[in-house]
Parts: sequence; structure tokens; C-alpha cells
Amino acid sequence: MKINQKRRPFTLLSVVCLAMAISPIVSYAAEPADGNAAFIKGLRDQDGANLSADWKKDAGLDAKVKSVSRPRSFSPKVSRFKGWYIDSQGKHPGKGDDAAVDSVIMAKTPLASSYWQLVETDRGYVIVAAGGPQQGRVLSVDETAPTRPEGQTLTVSECLRLTNKIGPTSFWDITLTSNGVVVESLAGKYKGWCWDFGGNAESAEQAGREVAKNVLLAEREVAGSYYDVAPQP
Repeated sequence: MKINQKRRPFTLLSVVCLAMAISPIVSYAAEPADGNAAFIKGLRDQDGANLSADWKKDAGLDAKVKSVSRPRSFSPKVSRFKGWYIDSQGKHPGKGDDAAVDSVIMAKTPLASSYWQLVETDRGYVIVAAGGPQQGRVLSVDETAPTRPEGQTLTVSECLRLTNKIGPTSFWDITLTSNGVVVESLAGKYKGWCWDFGGNAESAEQAGREVAKNVLLAEREVAGSYYDVAPQP
């Protein structure tokens, strides 16, 4: 026997709820603090015209350069790695049993390799190793690197690499938030992902320094995404 049932109205709220249920989760840009404009202005140490034409040619930089910073360090604001330095003397496993790729590490004490030059372009920032063996190379993302869970609710990837050539994944957004500076990928598979680090990672001695291979990209802004940025003394 057929029973006639009264249809429930399909309201605007229903549409919104349905859209939220079937839409993918998206990440949003970091929320700037009141001092963000002054912070960005402070990174503009030199006019873009001062950037080496030879380096631009070798790196393949075709974006318009607005400004160039003097060397800066990035130091986490939380965990036992608070005050350590993002450093360019990292080696991570690459493709093949014996392969190693140039990457970044966390170092307890700074060297020239612990500082970065921030090149502001019309496509975002290019982050360049300012000293050490990798001087002049740019921070990019390896989109072939695997992801893994970090805890129960976060996905991360050890995908940061140093490259000679600038590509689509070599552009970054840098924002001062109320919790610290956030660095966010602007393009590619990991667009919207932020710098992070493994707070429980083990450390070891490398060339007389305590270091950790724990620098990551995280799918969203988390506690490990906040950094202090300081000029090289």
C-alpha cells in the first residue's frame, strides 16, 4: 500500500549543509597580525634591481622582482626545538637506494647555512640559501615525496628540497600572524600547506652541531608553523 508522505522543504540551510558535506576541505591563508605590513616592509632591505642578473638567469627567475632582504633566520617558537634554526645543510633519502637529495634540517647552533635571503616577486617570495655549501639554491617542493600521518588528525610531508632552478613550487607566502611568522606554499600539489616540524624527532650530531631531520610541510597551520624571523648578526 502506497502511503503519501509530506515532503520536507529543501531550504537554503539544507543546501549549505549538503555543500559542506560533499565539498573537499580547503586551507585558508594565514591571518595577518596588525604588525604584518610593518614586518613585510622590514624585509625590503634592497630594491629588486640589486639582485644579481647572473643569479636570476642561472636560476630561471622570470617573475618581476620587487625587493630583496638581507639574510634572515627562521627559528621555531615552540617545543624543545624552540630557538633552533632552519638550515640548508640537510640530506634526505631520494629515489634509489643510494640517492640523497639536498634538503633542510633543524640546527641547534647557527652557521652561514642557517640564513636565508627572501626575494619578493609578483608571484610570492623565493627563499634562497644565503650562505654555506648550498648558497644561491632555492627552497622548493618535491611533489613526488610521500605524505604520512602526524598524529591522528594531521597529514605532513618531508618534501622540502633545495634546487638550482626555480619552478612553480618555489614561491611562498610569508605572513606575520599573532603567533609568529607562517610560511605557506603558493602553488602545486601542496598549495596552502605550511612549514612545520616534528616536535618529537630525535637529534644527532653533524659536523659538531646538534641537528634534526624534522622539517616538514603540514596540510594546515599548526603550532609548528610559527617562527621567529631575525636578521643575521
